[in-house]
Amino acid sequence: MMKLAILSTTIAVTAAFAPISSHSAAKSSLCSTPEEDTSDIPADIPQPVPAVRPINGWVPDETAKCYGLPGAVAPTGYFDPLGFAQAGITLNEIKRNREAELMHGRVAMLATVGYFVAEQVPSPFGITGPANDQLQQMPAVAFVMLSSTIAAVEIRRAQIGWVEPDLGDWTKTLWKLRDNLNDIKRNREAEVMHGRVAMLATVGYFVGEQLPSPFGIVGPANDQLQQMPAPVFALFSATIAALEIRRAKIGWVEPDFGDWTKTLWKLRDNYYPGDVGFDPLGLKPTDATGFANMQTRELQNGRLAMIGWAGMCAQELVNHRTIMDTIDFYNKIYSGVNPYENCGADGIIC
Repeated sequence: MMKLAILSTTIAVTAAFAPISSHSAAKSSLCSTPEEDTSDIPADIPQPVPAVRPINGWVPDETAKCYGLPGAVAPTGYFDPLGFAQAGITLNEIKRNREAELMHGRVAMLATVGYFVAEQVPSPFGITGPANDQLQQMPAVAFVMLSSTIAAVEIRRAQIGWVEPDLGDWTKTLWKLRDNLNDIKRNREAEVMHGRVAMLATVGYFVGEQLPSPFGIVGPANDQLQQMPAPVFALFSATIAALEIRRAKIGWVEPDFGDWTKTLWKLRDNYYPGDVGFDPLGLKPTDATGFANMQTRELQNGRLAMIGWAGMCAQELVNHRTIMDTIDFYNKIYSGVNPYENCGADGIIC
């Protein structure tokens, strides 16, 4: 049932398109960015209206239909016969309805392709017949795996876009989407940092496997960490810890041990995600447009590196060969050469 392979993997991919809205704070010990306490400010002092920051170029406009969200196309234009976006509907309701529309649309697009694929491509489990009759033919293990994948994707989407529940007063957070800038910055910080590590790891796989090691470390990169001498491993770990502590001191608010919910996961207001001040070659542009272009290139390369590193790691876990050994192995196969002709009779992989 090829549908399983395509559906379970492709649904996970669609999570990348989930709108990374930010977080509307709620007063709860579970909230990562609680709202500021303004109880000490006299009521007769007018408070400044907070600036509305665009999300993917969109700024909510109360005077526009559907708060200015895209989606009205010819020939119908703005079409809302049931009044889901009529005047008086709150912004959170509009965002929640749009979230539901997008998610159901994506699932429907996958399901449309899945009907044709599942009915035309042979299944590894011997599942046949119309797509509507295939679910009950799935083996229990495959069904559990499919259900777990969907559940994991939905939980991840809830963590990104929805406010953590306030168990003390659930009515405050029920069906409420995030609208806090701190969560967007925190997600971007994580993406930038993981991308940078992945780019280093991708290069490290080739360097570590091809260059001689002063400690006699050999074999696939996945098997090299446990070969490191204890002092080298301790120095390596201490270096990583020092870099992470320095990044935390630059970008993150100091913890408030009296009320840790005020500062947990909170970045400094003047901190740009990923900008830790390390630029020995002076590559950082001074103008906003140049910086945005360089940040986009870094993000794209980091995303590609994360996918590439995951592929190399998985490949080595499967065949326990170095990257270049795997390339040489398949070069022999495609050239008509037996890759095992120089192996011993014991059948050990060589």
